[in-house]
Amino acid sequence: RLDEVQLLLVIAQQRLTLSGDLAGAIRASELADGVLSTQRDPELVDLRQTLAEELAALRALPTSPRVSAAKELDVLEATLPRLRGGDALGVGRADAASQGSLQRLFASLVQVRHTGGQDLLSPADRGAAETALALDIGLARNALASGDQANFRRSLARIDAWLLRLYADGPLLRERRAKLAALRKLELGYAPAIAGATLRQLQELQTSRRAKP
Repeated sequence: RLDEVQLLLVIAQQRLTLSGDLAGAIRASELADGVLSTQRDPELVDLRQTLAEELAALRALPTSPRVSAAKELDVLEATLPRLRGGDALGVGRADAASQGSLQRLFASLVQVRHTGGQDLLSPADRGAAETALALDIGLARNALASGDQANFRRSLARIDAWLLRLYADGPLLRERRAKLAALRKLELGYAPAIAGATLRQLQELQTSRRAKP
């Protein structure tokens, strides 16, 4: 049964550190605790106490950083159509009577407004750039799913560069770029101090038992 416990604890650690799957790690640890609870060996009392502390630490962890990051990418994708229109310039929604005049105003400004770092792109180049932006968002999602911190950050840097090139400066663009900057600093994995403590303790116990004549 201790081999079964060890396997469950290995699964729990992998779910946490490799996949960022907090719920899966908690479930595997609970199953390991259930197996240990059936044993009457007094040497396992300390092991169960360590596992109880580890489970408490896991349950106290916040939502997975990968889940939070994925939601921010969803928001970014949903915001892109607004970045192409008046919202990007900080203009609020107008009532139905004034929308037509606002649209005409934007049409008259589109050729003369200051663009900052925004490039003046032909329709074909803009289409290619928007496709590249969508591709980099997809690459960021893939890196996020695999916990690849380095590639995730590189994808975010390219996304930021595309945003600067494609869209005019404004409150909405600055907000999205600030969110991207925060994501680039985000640590994707969990690293609680007690994680893996029960597994290490069990391995030491099994090693000491095998060493006994």
